[in-house]
Amino acid sequence: MFKNLLLFRNINNQINNIMSVDEKSTGLNVLSFLIPLVGLIIYLTQKDTHPIKAKSAGKSALWGVGVSVALGILFTIIGGAMVASVL
Repeated sequence: MFKNLLLFRNINNQINNIMSVDEKSTGLNVLSFLIPLVGLIIYLTQKDTHPIKAKSAGKSALWGVGVSVALGILFTIIGGAMVASVL
């Protein structure tokens, strides 16, 4: 019986290792880029269990914030130039 218990634990550990593959996810990265709050949540909730996936989602969220800020500044400058040309 003790051998069966050890065999079961070994098989269970192997299944858990197979099921918890930690790799970058393109879908999560795109979602994190478009909605940075989601990327932050993914990073904070999975940084201990899936560090590669969490780090990738966090970086995508930071890129999303940076691109949003840059586009906001660019459109503000363009809008200001358009208003100034009318006056």
